[in-house]
Amino acid sequence: MRENIHPDYVALLADAAESTGGVEDTVAACERALADPTARSATRRAIAADLFHDPGRATARCAAALYEAIQLEAPPRLRVAATESTRTPAHASASATVRRRSA
Repeated sequence: MRENIHPDYVALLADAAESTGGVEDTVAACERALADPTARSATRRAIAADLFHDPGRATARCAAALYEAIQLEAPPRLRVAATESTRTPAHASASATVRRRSA
């Protein structure tokens, strides 16, 4: 079955991960990843920063929205965590990533 995934996104994933085709090379890839967990870390973080809005804070934003929806005051640390976002919306940065890779 052929997936309908844009080639630019396939390239992004290929930059951040190792593809395998069988049991032996999958085991070998796992061993390499465990031996050097920082391999490709910078690439994965850059892609996550580009594709996702404010990675790592979704739970705090969701919980703050729930407190607001039920009209309760959120705990102070939750209010701070939910308002520390300074990034561009995900759709804007993901589009920029695809445009940069296409150029």
